[in-house]
This record gives sequence, C-alpha cells and structure tokens, in this order.
Amino acid sequence: MENVIKTYSFKFSPYQILLTTLFLATNFTYFTMAPRILLIFGFPQPGGILVFPFTFLLSDVITENYTYKYARFLIWCVIITLGFFTLGTWVSMYVPAKLDYGYAAVFDHYPRLYFSIAIATFAAFFVNNMIVSKLKIRWEGKLFWWRAILATAVGHAIFSIVWVLMYHVGEVDVHYLWKMILCMYVWKISFEIAGTPFANALSKYIKKREGFDVYDKDTNYNPFLM
Repeated sequence: MENVIKTYSFKFSPYQILLTTLFLATNFTYFTMAPRILLIFGFPQPGGILVFPFTFLLSDVITENYTYKYARFLIWCVIITLGFFTLGTWVSMYVPAKLDYGYAAVFDHYPRLYFSIAIATFAAFFVNNMIVSKLKIRWEGKLFWWRAILATAVGHAIFSIVWVLMYHVGEVDVHYLWKMILCMYVWKISFEIAGTPFANALSKYIKKREGFDVYDKDTNYNPFLM
C-alpha cells in the first residue's frame, strides 16, 4: 500500500497577516501596562489606555473584511496566548533571582489581571464583533463607520465595567472605580469616533485590493465554536 501524503494550503493575504499581528501586538501591549493607573489631564486612566482603543478598531476592520468567524478565532488566540504568557511569567517568579529589578512586584499581580482581562475580552469583543457582523447583513454592507461606533460603544462599556470592577475592587474606593470607568469610556469612545474614518478608509481599501466583500450569512455566532 502506498503512503499517501496529504497537503493542505492556507492562503492569507498580506493585509490579513498585518492586521492579525497588529491585533495581537496591541492586546499584549495594553495587557502588560494595564495595572498602572495614569493621570491624563487629571483624570484616572489604566496604563494601557494609550494603546487599548486600537484593539477595537482593528477588531472592527478584521470582522468587516475577514468575517466574524476569523475574528472569533483571533479572540481565542489572544485569550490563550495571554494565558500562556501569564503562566510563564508567574512561574518564573518562583525561581530565585540575584537581581529582580522589581519583576516580582509586577508579575505577582498577573494571574488576577489575566483572569479579569480574559473575561472582559471574551464578553466585550464577541459582542462587539457580532454587532458589526449582524448589522452588516441587515444594512447590506453599508455604513461601516456607524456600525463600528455602535458596536464599540457597547463593547467598551462591557470591557471597562468588567475589567475595572474585577481587578481594582478592594484596592481603591468604589467612587473612584466608577470615576475611572467613566473616564475610560469617554476616552475610548472619543478615540473610536476620531479613528473610525481611518478604519473606514482602510476597510474600503482592503476590499478593493482583495476583490471581495464577505457577509456572515448563516453564521453560528456561538463564541465557543472554533
């Protein structure tokens, strides 16, 4: 009997690869900086706030151009890889070190940080992408900029509330927590509104270069499917 070798080819365009790597990079960047509380113009913000809004803009463009199913796969990639990163860094802190440079103080919080961000990511991004996808079908592919803003308005609210309350509760008073949530939300929505025209232009450019426009018709939106 002859041995039969099956080959499988997966084709990803340069635009898809670039958007994917940027999405993963922005998620890792804001994750490492998230525990810090910054003061921007006197308002409290999490440390990753300068990068975090890009994650939703990128997720909107990816969902619009490469389907909800591919965006769903990337969300699970983020959750799994951040989990591996957290486990690896946390375990490493139990190895005696001659010079620590403050690593132990930082990474000691990461298991709790990961748990809160993983849940917030799961809830917020799946809802955000589902709204972008379903409204695209209902509105026949029109008004991406408006769909993105509506989806992000809901997604950011979910992420901000879930993450801040799960991670910072007990560390600062409740009034300050809600103040930070409000400041985060206003910052993120303002960034989304300012950045959506660029995301809209990018999405149109990708569709033109790729030569197709996808719709998630008959898609199962179950977030647990891979």
